[in-house]
Amino acid sequence: APTGALTAMMFTPEESKAALAHFASLEPSIWGKYGFANAFNADRHWVGPDVIGIDQGALLLGIENHRTGLLWTTMAKNAAVRRALEKIGFQPGTTALKIETQPSCKVMRASAPVKIDGKLDEWASASGTALKPPEFLESGAIQDGSDCSANVRYLWDDSALYVLIEVKDDDVVQTRDQDLIWKDDCVEFYVDPAGDGLVWNDPKDFQIGFAPGSSTGESSAKTWAWFQKRAPTPEQVKAVATRTADGYTIEAAISWLYLGIQPKAGLVVNASPAIHDRDEKVASEGKLMWAFDEVGDSDARRLGRLELAP
Repeated sequence: APTGALTAMMFTPEESKAALAHFASLEPSIWGKYGFANAFNADRHWVGPDVIGIDQGALLLGIENHRTGLLWTTMAKNAAVRRALEKIGFQPGTTALKIETQPSCKVMRASAPVKIDGKLDEWASASGTALKPPEFLESGAIQDGSDCSANVRYLWDDSALYVLIEVKDDDVVQTRDQDLIWKDDCVEFYVDPAGDGLVWNDPKDFQIGFAPGSSTGESSAKTWAWFQKRAPTPEQVKAVATRTADGYTIEAAISWLYLGIQPKAGLVVNASPAIHDRDEKVASEGKLMWAFDEVGDSDARRLGRLELAP
């Protein structure tokens, strides 16, 4: 049906206009006395006989909103609507669409043994990525970089993949344990060892969670592996959490043996960090994700590329 493409005129004006021109060129015509037909099959030269009035109304409203902003302007004058939008964390304006490409990051080989102790001496030369809203916002509402953002750095050696996540969070909340840590502030690290697309709850893939512990000082971070339905052993995943003035830091070593990966220079590891943010002060939550894209019509998800450097 043409309704969806044309009703979105205020969001995708050029694409919707191109769709309108295409619909106008179709034979037999899908335009009639009362507007566009509800359904058609161009390959079979078939046009449905029905025209749905509610669809035409939405189409006209979409076009008018694109022309004059009528709906947005009218709704913005309503105090109840403004309060509701504020409560759900709605931000006016526009943002660039996230293009579904597979991002990559080169991972340097550690020049010395990496100690998981919360001290960051070994990380000075490590490369990484930054997760900031709105570019990497996957769901929910995150106001700005101080509300939630992260710098993620990587190192590797023959025994483990090392990950350092420095999270900015102006309201750190973590009261849950084990498989419920995702309900509060935490880091999630996804790994697809086979590189064939991560499948949810497949024990061959990984969703490893790291949560900050006590409110002061260093602690063993809370960890959980959801697809394996248990906490990893310290030999499999070792992690330390440190609260900071503006958030928290997670330093972790993830054993290659645990992941079922044989590391070597030039290997590409399919992985993605994610940051879940829950705030009590403003009762909101959101999630930042580096890469988690659909693979065709399958249930698999494509992650980012970590390229192991010599």
